[in-house]
Amino acid sequence: MEATPISLTTKAQGRTRGSPAGLFALVAGVVLLAQLLIAWSDAELLLAKVLPDDAFYYFGTARHIAAGQDVTFDGRTITNGFHPLWMALLAPVYALAGKGSLPIHLALTLSALLNVGTGVLVFSSVRRVAGNAWAGFISAAAFLLNPAVMLETLNGLETALSLFAFAAVFAFYRLRLAGPGAARAPLSTYLVLGGLAGLTCLARTDNAFLVALIGLALAWQGRARMAGRLTIAALAGAIVLAPWFAWSWLALGTPLQSSGSAMPSILRDLYATSIRAGTLTAARALDYFVGGAVRGAVMAFSYYAGVSLLVVILGIGVWRVLRPRLPASRWGEVLAPVSPYLLPIAAVLITLLIHTVYRWYPRTWYFAPAALVFALPVGPALAGVAGKIRGGLRRPRTWAAALALLVGAIFLAQGIKAWRAGIYPWQASFLAGARWVQENTAAGERVGAFNAGILGYYGDRETVNLDGVTDPAAQRAIHERRLAAYAQERRLRYVIDYRNYVEDMYQPFYGTQTPSWLRPIATVGAPHAPYGVVTVYEVLPASGE
Repeated sequence: MEATPISLTTKAQGRTRGSPAGLFALVAGVVLLAQLLIAWSDAELLLAKVLPDDAFYYFGTARHIAAGQDVTFDGRTITNGFHPLWMALLAPVYALAGKGSLPIHLALTLSALLNVGTGVLVFSSVRRVAGNAWAGFISAAAFLLNPAVMLETLNGLETALSLFAFAAVFAFYRLRLAGPGAARAPLSTYLVLGGLAGLTCLARTDNAFLVALIGLALAWQGRARMAGRLTIAALAGAIVLAPWFAWSWLALGTPLQSSGSAMPSILRDLYATSIRAGTLTAARALDYFVGGAVRGAVMAFSYYAGVSLLVVILGIGVWRVLRPRLPASRWGEVLAPVSPYLLPIAAVLITLLIHTVYRWYPRTWYFAPAALVFALPVGPALAGVAGKIRGGLRRPRTWAAALALLVGAIFLAQGIKAWRAGIYPWQASFLAGARWVQENTAAGERVGAFNAGILGYYGDRETVNLDGVTDPAAQRAIHERRLAAYAQERRLRYVIDYRNYVEDMYQPFYGTQTPSWLRPIATVGAPHAPYGVVTVYEVLPASGE
């Protein structure tokens, strides 16, 4: 039997303002309003607080698609360096709103709506799985009020859409197919599952880990009886995915996204180069193999979970184990709120391992699903505890309110700290660089950068992405150690980026020494440790020209 939660109202008030659904609507409305206020802020604030340079690869490419300039970031080079479902939503926004800041505000508005939509999925699915509306409310509030979620889902990337798709495909599986009746579900259910799975992978490629785990779980549940149904689901997913992979193969000769391979391949190349040169230190090797995993774990667990949720989960576990009426041997009951959500938890852990141990390149938005997997079990756990402590704890409502206030206070403190500091305070230098480009270059001149998003979007010049995230030809030039020749082939007038990037990190890939093809002529913005100041370099003519 389900534990009875602490009631916040009388029965007569249950369907009014004190109901779980009513409180959820209030929380969702407050979060949506807060995100909309951020979404319609000016460019300088958005760049400092929420928008990474990578978001402008999406915006710039969507702008060119809408203008009929093919799928390009720089207006010339075909790219697949993005997740296609988000781009499919952005391109119509740019077609309707033109270029500039308006389509960015509209895109972030869409992200805010998707984030609240994910909260709706959390509320409804947890309520049904746990059989407890308060459990759904607590989980949804823990997700929506998480300051990391509120900021990262406004990063202009695919994050909000990916979270919505991640939650949708898992909720569909959990509510319609988890359990012994999966083999008897109608074929249409598997067609929908396959379609959702395909869309989830198009929203973000590494969502495929969750999709694969769902498939394995269904295969295990039904054994041989599931083969036909899973084949139908797989075919439905393949049909959804096929156009993207076919286009990518025909346009670029590979189904792999350039954005996924660019930085990891550069880091591996630098690692191999340092080994050959005998300059690899033990500390540097440890950073490659362990440091990335530690940074990724901090991003996934601390940044998204927050101290508050960890304290809640740990406190519930300790309380259940130590309580005299519950022997420590009954760990099944301790883990009961978590067990329905083992698949997304495993998917997040696999994602963490892939991006840290294999790719060596963690980014905060990669681990946004961690916020979901921490929030999902919190509601059922707290609702269950609420029912159990009524007979053994005085004034349970007071304790519940105090716990809610503590969690809220921690979230508020985290949010204020993150907002004041900003996630990307240094990006003002690239906006200054874009203004320098507008003031000092003619319309037909080209510039290059390793961090090319903001420069390309606001500089409004053809901007070549030299690290290959959106430019497969630049990626090939890096591996062939001829990046300087490539820049000259593209007839770049200037290269603008951090001094450390230009003169140190990418030096092994030029095929020549920096002074032989680049001359610093100006600096823009303030220095940023450890990368130095954003510097404007004039590209010198190749020898013999």
